[in-house]
Amino acid sequence: MDALDDLAKRGKLAKAQSVRDPSVTDKYRDTLLKRDRRIIMYEYLKKYYRNKEDEITDISCNNIFYPLDEKIIIEAEQLLGFNFPISLRKFYEEVGYGHITTPVKKDSNYEFYASNEILHPIVVSRFFHGELLNDDYHAYMTDYAYEELPKGDIPVFEIGDGSSFMTMKPESDHPNAVWYLGYEKIEDSFETFIYNLYYDDPVYYTRRWK
Repeated sequence: MDALDDLAKRGKLAKAQSVRDPSVTDKYRDTLLKRDRRIIMYEYLKKYYRNKEDEITDISCNNIFYPLDEKIIIEAEQLLGFNFPISLRKFYEEVGYGHITTPVKKDSNYEFYASNEILHPIVVSRFFHGELLNDDYHAYMTDYAYEELPKGDIPVFEIGDGSSFMTMKPESDHPNAVWYLGYEKIEDSFETFIYNLYYDDPVYYTRRWK
């Protein structure tokens, strides 16, 4: 690695660290990410990639993600009528969709009984428009959960049972924040939310509930 490559790597790292800094404003975070698409935020999860043709994975003790073609992300945004928040879009671009149920360190007898699913972008767009039963993606939302969603929120993360979701508010002043059922803020950014699920505890968010 020559000096220029080293400087470029350091600059990229500095930007990534700036993005993760909780004191960074949403507007500045969005500017950084839109200006430099090379910033990597979710590299640590790529080892959990699976193909649809792979054998079934037990999500009670394993994380599992399926990569997405950007055409699918664009199609979902067109269905929504607006773009995904940048930290969620980066997740779709870098990792895809799937389940994060297992922390970085786990006991040999570890099991997890919720879904903890980062929803497929098409499912997000359909839920937003009230299409609640999606057999083609094995996803559904209860009528009650849909009726309780604040206007403009998109459900992006299913805790379980089609009735309990984390949402984001794409057209608000804080589009990257993650909210429990749209009313209790869990994190200021989706990136921090995912990081804590993996490095802290897959149900750490329950400690934020009032």
